[in-house]
Amino acid sequence: MNYPDIPDSGSKYLKLKDGDNKIRKLGDNEKFFVYGIEWWTPDKKPVRVTWENRQELEGKEKSSYFWAFPVWDYKEEEIKIALFTQKSILKPLRNLGESTEWGELSGYDVVINRSGEELKTTYTVMPSKPTELSEEAKKAWKEVKNTINLNAIFDGGDPFGEIPEEAPETEEKPEKLAEEIEEEGEIDISDIDFGEK
Repeated sequence: MNYPDIPDSGSKYLKLKDGDNKIRKLGDNEKFFVYGIEWWTPDKKPVRVTWENRQELEGKEKSSYFWAFPVWDYKEEEIKIALFTQKSILKPLRNLGESTEWGELSGYDVVINRSGEELKTTYTVMPSKPTELSEEAKKAWKEVKNTINLNAIFDGGDPFGEIPEEAPETEEKPEKLAEEIEEEGEIDISDIDFGEK
């Protein structure tokens, strides 16, 4: 007998499962994209600040640079908030979004493959041929896009505007800026430039 899959916990945050995870970024970057720094308190509570307020990292350890944006999750067939800190995801996404061949990430699906466990977890990112967003995804996006407030992430709130919900703890060791990091490792406060942009 083939047993059915166990339903997801219902979290509104994207959780990458082993194997392929196909997603589609939703919305424009001006309203539906935020980035910043997060760290975890001793009692495992996430604290996030905008990139402009990164000076608040002073004295903190194990901090991570992150991106957050809404996506259509094909496995769950619903809209989730993707919150990525892994350089092996951020760098390919940035390169795709800035390339002349692929362009803005909302124009095509992206498959993120997850394999391994804990510190040996690896990710690969592969774009799919550009296609129209499905009617189901379009309808779901139309229903929620005016209620999404990604800035709630910085206040510990729910970006969908309902009961506050914590984002999931990241699965890799925290990392530096996606543009700068060359080797795996944790962020130390002395590694971060707090000068003006």
